[in-house]
Amino acid sequence: MRICACVGDIEEVRSPHLENADLMELRLDLMGQLPDSRPPLPFIVTCHKQKTPLDRMPDQKQVQEWSSRHDALYLDLDMNEELLIDAPTFRVIRSHHDWDGTPDEKAIVDILERLNGDLDKAAFTVHGLRDLLSILQASRSWARPHVVIGMGELGQITRIRPRSLGNEFTFASLGRGTAPGQTSVQTLRELGDDGLVTGLLGSPISHSLSPRIHQAAYRDTGIGGHYILLDVPEANDLHLLPEIMHGYDVRGLNVTIPHKTSVLPLMDSIDPLAEELGAVNTIHNDAGRLRGYNSDVAGLEGAFRPHSSHLRGASALLIGNGGAARAAAAFLRDRGCHITITARDLKKGPSFAEDQGAEFVPKSSLTEHGYRVIINATPVGGLKHEGQLPIPREILQPGQLVMDMVYTPRITPLLQSAREAGGTTIPGLEMLLHQAKESFRIWTGREPDMAALREAVQ
Repeated sequence: MRICACVGDIEEVRSPHLENADLMELRLDLMGQLPDSRPPLPFIVTCHKQKTPLDRMPDQKQVQEWSSRHDALYLDLDMNEELLIDAPTFRVIRSHHDWDGTPDEKAIVDILERLNGDLDKAAFTVHGLRDLLSILQASRSWARPHVVIGMGELGQITRIRPRSLGNEFTFASLGRGTAPGQTSVQTLRELGDDGLVTGLLGSPISHSLSPRIHQAAYRDTGIGGHYILLDVPEANDLHLLPEIMHGYDVRGLNVTIPHKTSVLPLMDSIDPLAEELGAVNTIHNDAGRLRGYNSDVAGLEGAFRPHSSHLRGASALLIGNGGAARAAAAFLRDRGCHITITARDLKKGPSFAEDQGAEFVPKSSLTEHGYRVIINATPVGGLKHEGQLPIPREILQPGQLVMDMVYTPRITPLLQSAREAGGTTIPGLEMLLHQAKESFRIWTGREPDMAALREAVQ
């Protein structure tokens, strides 16, 4: 992997982080001035007119003369910008930026054809999986030297997998970054071409703790890897996911709402537990075959392990009737618990309870029962339902073991109320950490230390 560090501030020209880069891009359109001396690495000069107020814009001819005099590797010119000097020592990058979106493969190839530089550079704003596939296909089909990348959070995979795209090099940041979706030079150097890429698929996921947890897992095990976010709200182009994972060499993905059932038909094989639960939340790209797993039960097992003596044959109240509740029901069944299910949906709740071999009790009738274990498998009490309790407060009693799958906030209204009532609580973060450990094991065959994962989210 050849890494080009993007320098947008004159003070960064001598940054110690440049030791992780192979070349550097001097963004004179952001600096507003010429450096006093030749940079310490082979360098590209970029000074696009639209990026800088005219009163700070260096003279274009002076920029080109300075670039040639100091033996720049490339001068980056937009498609319509002119080369103003004769016999330059540098080669010319012809570049195109689309700040609105990404066209299809054919249109990208047409753009590259029109650029006709010594190196063709095209950057597109990525909004979905189809955009990532268009960039992949067009870049792989283009024979001339090129750099084709995606901008934005979703385009990050194009920057960390330059070899997949046949790119000459990739752009990286020294700190603040000069383009959306840039990754730091340190991260890319540690990753290299052979590092693992894993991530999270779902929406919305910008709040997710998973990147911090999985980066800690990579550090703890000494495996070079990077965890990305694929915020994909719609299922329309989800059928492209296998091509994306194969093409960009993505080792694995965690899957969250709204895609845990939508990905089922895309798998080459499905683990029996995931098939039983009807949901996949972990995908493993195993030498080109996508295998689907569900780590919810493993997450529950890990979270409850210090309290396992409370479970055998206990009377358990399960709140919810979705996929997480289905996993919790399987977990409780395996431990011989007598399960009662309650839910807001009085139509789906009873049929769900029947499917799980459990009793259904409306929330209004819960005060007539006593429960040793309570698990909340709904989002009530989380950020979108802040301050709310999923069950009446009167249900909470001394000696109960109460778990809330919600992990933001760390101490939910249910957990706080359970503590006040004299119960023992298990935060949802424990389940999330054990789920991450299980996913990491599936992808790498290694198990990170739980203390390292916990420390990452303190």
